[in-house]
Parts: sequence; C-alpha cells; structure tokens
Amino acid sequence: MFEHRTLLCLLPLALLPWLPSARAAQAHYPALLMIAPDALSRWAGRLLRGCASVAIASLVIALAAPRSPETTVETVGRGAEIVVLLDRSLSMDQPFGKPSNAVLDLSGQTKAQVAQRLIGEFARQRADDLFGLVLFSTFPLPVLPFTQDQDVIQGAIGATGTSRALADTDVGLGLLAAASYFDRRVYSGSRVVVLVSDGGAQLDPVTRERIADAYLRGRIALYWLYIRSRFGPGLSVAGRSDSPADDVIPERALNRYFRSLKSPYRVYEAEDADALQRAIVDLGRLERAPLQLRTLRAGADLRRWPLALALVAAAVMVFANLRMVRPWQVVP
Repeated sequence: MFEHRTLLCLLPLALLPWLPSARAAQAHYPALLMIAPDALSRWAGRLLRGCASVAIASLVIALAAPRSPETTVETVGRGAEIVVLLDRSLSMDQPFGKPSNAVLDLSGQTKAQVAQRLIGEFARQRADDLFGLVLFSTFPLPVLPFTQDQDVIQGAIGATGTSRALADTDVGLGLLAAASYFDRRVYSGSRVVVLVSDGGAQLDPVTRERIADAYLRGRIALYWLYIRSRFGPGLSVAGRSDSPADDVIPERALNRYFRSLKSPYRVYEAEDADALQRAIVDLGRLERAPLQLRTLRAGADLRRWPLALALVAAAVMVFANLRMVRPWQVVP
C-alpha cells in the first residue's frame, strides 16, 4: 500500500543512468582498438549504474510512502460495552441544585463541568471497557464510536464542554441513538447505557414502545445519573410512595417509565458534586463479563527500508568515485 501512488510514475527515472553518454576523454583519442578490453572495469561500470538506478527507484518509492496493510487484532478480556449519553441542554450549564429554598451559589462548577470531569475519571478506571459517547439536546449527536483508546476517549469527553448548549431536550431520541450503537454487533459482554441528565421528559407511547423493545432486544442495562436541578422536585420524596400525581412531573414520570422496563435499570440521584462522584464510584463496580474486542491496527510505515537501500547505493557510488583511477590525461 502507498499513500501517494501517483508518485510511482516517476520510477522510469531509474533508467537514466543507462542512457548512452559521450565521454569527453575519448574525444582526444580517435582509436582505442589496440587496448585490451578490461572486463573488470566494464562490470564495475555496470555495478555503479545499477547502484544509481537503485538509489533513484528507492527514493521514488520512499516518496510514495509505502505502508503495510491494516490488520484486525482480536483480543478477549473482561469488561463492558458502555455508551455514555450526556445531556447538553442549557440547564446543564447551571450550578448544582439543593433541596428547595436553597440559596443560589454561582461560585462553583456547573453540572456539565463536574459531569465531564467525573466521567473522564470513570473511563480511566475501566480501561478494559469499550466506550461510546452520545450528546443530546434537541437532537442526539453521536460523538465517539466504540473504542478502547483512552487518549481518544478522554479527548472526546473533554470536547463536550466546547459546544454551545441548547434549550430543548429530547431524551427519547437520545436513548434510541445510544441503543443503536449495539445494532449489528455480536453480543460479547455486558451492555450498558449511562444516561447523565438533569431533566425528565414526557414520552409518547410510540417512543416508549421503541425504547422498551430496543433495550430488551439488545439486552442493554440502563443507568440514570440524575443531576438534580436547582429548586427541582427530585425523583422522590422521603416517607411517601409514588402517586399518580407524579406523572405530571417529567423527572418522576421518566423514572417510573424506566422502572417499568423489562431490561435492568438503576437510578442515582445527585444533588451536588460529591453525590455525583459517589454515583460514579458505584458505577465503577459494574459487572465485568468476558468481552471480545476487534481492534483495527494501521499499517506500519515502511519508508525506512527504501531510504536505507538508497543510502547504501549512494555510499557504494561515493566510495567508487573516491577510488576511481583516471589514466587519461587531456593534453592541451
């Protein structure tokens, strides 16, 4: 394989050393027939021309940037396939919420900044897992396909804070986009979607059915890190069980729907950065099942070999030029 194949059209330049050329020294000697042929010199001349051709051809091949073919490496470890579904709505750029009637404190980090930092730590702690990343607000935005490369994962997580947040949030489309990561993939380990959001939604019946079918069919576990908004109602009230009135509160309605799913579900409610960190630590104890991983490795750079060959050929020509004997003297 070559990165710049078009440069190979310069290979005919390697024939230049074999073209006939006039020898200035012979112009002063009209007849050399009486001189015995020197086979050694003739073969030495052919060797030097061959070295010149090899040097030119090697340099052209090096300029074309040869590489070895890509290879697929299969490894088996223990981990999970995790898709982080991160809310990037405008409310995530606000400080953490506290129980109602709390005083506003705008000096701390926003929910998005804390979530970004803790998710990065979570990914580092589970280096054997495959991670994918989806942002969502009005529409889902797939950011990172499944990968185990920590540099790529940390870069993608760090880039989530550079985009401008939007006002609307469509949790349903985000959940479906996260579930689509497992489509056409062989089931080879634990499948998890981690929803990081500070709000709920009223899902229509069609979306509810599509989500339930996708997560059950794909055997996907759902974990919701609910970041409570300032003065938000929260998911539950101490000392009181669920009531039908909770359906009018988007967060509680969404939590009740998630609990009705036949796929595994767990929710963590975080009112501050410490609570969110405790939830992330608990997520770090996720099941580690056997995981089959196929990694595509890029081909190795092979330019060093033709460059080394060109260097050897050039060294031979330089050495021969230094040892050359010039018996013919031009008489003025």
